[in-house]
Amino acid sequence: MFQTAVVKFLPIFLFSEDMLLQEDLIQIMPMVNEANAMSEELDQKMSYEIALISPQARGLKEGKTEVSSLGLLNRMREAY
Repeated sequence: MFQTAVVKFLPIFLFSEDMLLQEDLIQIMPMVNEANAMSEELDQKMSYEIALISPQARGLKEGKTEVSSLGLLNRMREAY
């Protein structure tokens, strides 16, 4: 159900590489949401976000953009 709603709001990509990236995003979004819910429930002070990493950011001259999840300490919660 969540994935169907996401597909409606994501922009329509015209290139096959972009469509693969869109598929990766649709696949990882529920996992990141679940990880954040578990972290909250266990009071782990972590939040996870999706990052798109370009080939240049990985030190490559060419290649495709990759989808990755990042774990970040939630410093705002530590203050309370």
